[in-house]
Amino acid sequence: MLKFLKRESGGGDREEKQKKRREEEEQRGEDEDPSPASTLSSGRLPLSFLSWNANSLVNRCKEGSNIKDWLDLVRGLQPDVIALQEVRMVASAPPGSKRGDGRKRDRGSPRDNDKECKEELMLVAEVLNKEPLCDYVVRWSLADWRYAGTALLVRKDVRRPVSFHYNLDLGKEHDENGRVIMAKFAKEDGKELLVVNAYAPNNGWKEESNFAKRREWDAKLLSFVRRCKRDQVELAWLGDLNVAHRDCDVTHPDFFRSQRNDRDRSAAKPSSQDAGQPGFTQNEQERFSRVLEEGGLVDTFRLLHRPEEFESSDDPAWTWRGSAHLTDKYHNRGMRIDYCLLSSCLAGRVRESRVIGHSRKRENFFGSDHSPIFMALFPEGEEEGEQKREEEGEDGKGEEEEVVVVQKCTESQQVEAVSSSERIRHEPESSRFVMLIPGVSSEDTPLLTYTLRKEGGATIMDMQHTFTPPALRGRGIAEELCVAAFQFCSSRAIKVIPSCSYIRDTFLGRRKEFLPQVV
Repeated sequence: MLKFLKRESGGGDREEKQKKRREEEEQRGEDEDPSPASTLSSGRLPLSFLSWNANSLVNRCKEGSNIKDWLDLVRGLQPDVIALQEVRMVASAPPGSKRGDGRKRDRGSPRDNDKECKEELMLVAEVLNKEPLCDYVVRWSLADWRYAGTALLVRKDVRRPVSFHYNLDLGKEHDENGRVIMAKFAKEDGKELLVVNAYAPNNGWKEESNFAKRREWDAKLLSFVRRCKRDQVELAWLGDLNVAHRDCDVTHPDFFRSQRNDRDRSAAKPSSQDAGQPGFTQNEQERFSRVLEEGGLVDTFRLLHRPEEFESSDDPAWTWRGSAHLTDKYHNRGMRIDYCLLSSCLAGRVRESRVIGHSRKRENFFGSDHSPIFMALFPEGEEEGEQKREEEGEDGKGEEEEVVVVQKCTESQQVEAVSSSERIRHEPESSRFVMLIPGVSSEDTPLLTYTLRKEGGATIMDMQHTFTPPALRGRGIAEELCVAAFQFCSSRAIKVIPSCSYIRDTFLGRRKEFLPQVV
């Protein structure tokens, strides 16, 4: 039986005893039935992550077909970590406790001394005790009532976390609404990897009830990422962050920007920076940009997928979708507000980052209004040796110049092209080629990203993504990046997999001389 079902008996201080016992177990690094190879300092670090806002875990467990299909997804992906948000289970509390009564809770355990809560707990426990979830250890952070709440599941055969944290201050005390769980892992190089599961509060429509709370959350978020960056703590950050960063992260930008509070027309009109759909306001987007920039974080989905890949609102690019009912004003409209973020020093190891669900019918949403999202990394060091050999060249000598001069545009392109003095730089530590353009911010830098791997003695470069900012499109920049990357591979006998749709469908159709390099 799972640990959260082990109960202290009797006494009004049961919650405190449970909490103290669990904290002692965490300090000793004890988990239920851990793998013999898994300790605080040995065993593999987590490499794959599945995140999902379940919109009530109890409701999902009641839906036989949905939970069965979700378990099949877990079985197929075999993620090392599963991050669940909005589980909506009630924290353990003394008998007769009510929401907001101030009585002590054990937010790390679901409540079982209330008839309805106990029934819900047994329903969820039945699912968690089945294959494949029985291979995971679960931690909870819960609210006083059926609201918010998170759960973090870590496979038993990965390295054990050295500690767990439950708020943005990296403390042991839980956020009052159970919005945060973190697992900290020790790395061989002496650094730490912090896996974060977070559920951000919705911005809402009104200043007095929501805006201030969201500003406070975002301020804590900024302090948290600054601290992690200062202390060189590497982050793998998952969850529903309740913000769509750019216009490309919603299906209908003008629609979402024009939304107003229809429920309370007497409410004061918000400022222009706070107006619009919660999660798509100017203030939220600017604060999120600051968190990413000052925290040195990368949005892994956007790293691998350019907006042009998704032409339809039915495509797997939106993590939240409106109802499938035709009468719902949000029907066939969606937002990407769930993220797999990563410290930039780990960006070169991203193997996969994708949205599982798609279509206006919410296919593969498994009953929720949010789609699961998935991220996978290459093992640390798997590419480093290969990249080092590529940088040194076949003769073992280091490259004198890491910057590749861009091939000149044709006459017809020169009218629209950027300056011919532009240069493309290979950044192997980030697994990408970038074009350096004066006056262009790092966020808008044109780039081509890739991964390297070894297959049967051959070196393979999987070219996964090209990006050119809207203001620079139509000037042949993506083609120049591709030429530089293919020339780099040609000089080192590296074969190419063109996973990027632009490279596969457009570039190679124009530049057939590079086809012999393709696997």
